Amino acid sequence: NYDQTFNKVHKVGALVKAEWSDYEASKYNQLLTAIPKRYNSYSSRFSYSYDDTYMAEFNMGYTGSERFAPGNRFGFFPSGAVGWVVSEERFFEPLKPWFSKLKLRYSQGLVGSDYANNRWLYMSEFSKDGNGHIVEDKIANSSVQWEQAMKRDLGIEMGFLNDELHLSVDLFDEKRDKMLISVDNTTPMWIGNTSKELNKGKIKKHGIELELSYRKQLNKDWTVFLGGNFSFNENRILY
Repeated sequence: NYDQTFNKVHKVGALVKAEWSDYEASKYNQLLTAIPKRYNSYSSRFSYSYDDTYMAEFNMGYTGSERFAPGNRFGFFPSGAVGWVVSEERFFEPLKPWFSKLKLRYSQGLVGSDYANNRWLYMSEFSKDGNGHIVEDKIANSSVQWEQAMKRDLGIEMGFLNDELHLSVDLFDEKRDKMLISVDNTTPMWIGNTSKELNKGKIKKHGIELELSYRKQLNKDWTVFLGGNFSFNENRILY
């Protein structure tokens, strides 16, 4: 982790993180497989701000999941954000103190998910039934990969009366594709089996969030706070 300020106006931050997870479920449930569940992730963040007025941040994630074949095991997920505190500008001074804060921010990034009902999507599994016959589980999907979602957010933060009254507005949307879904009609009936999850699902959503709050310091012992929020979002299944 790195955090430093230069000449009292340039703030630079950086973070690099590596994480490994090795979880053996059989210690808690003997019916589960004894092969540990494993995940690897590497992430980093770089941030910069000038005079607490102009801000930028960039994030990167590189994550591996055991669900996918070696060629598709890792996914790269970048994101970025910028911000502008307009109320720190010199031309904003005449509006204070009744209009005490105005901040604009925008962020956009890619995130991933490996959620699925089956553990190893790229391998076939065989077991014995009650009659001793060898039976195959759902058909493996060797080309399966990370589910992805592109998210965007535009936010406005406003403060009034020396920040006693605060209003924030967020407009957001998301487009998710390669969703891991179970589709039972993807194989002919004569095969006698179905496939594991496929990267077939697509959805999109958008919405707005509003938050209004009031905080008043009456004296050293008493503070009055009142807040409320409103949100609306629509989810639309594309496939």
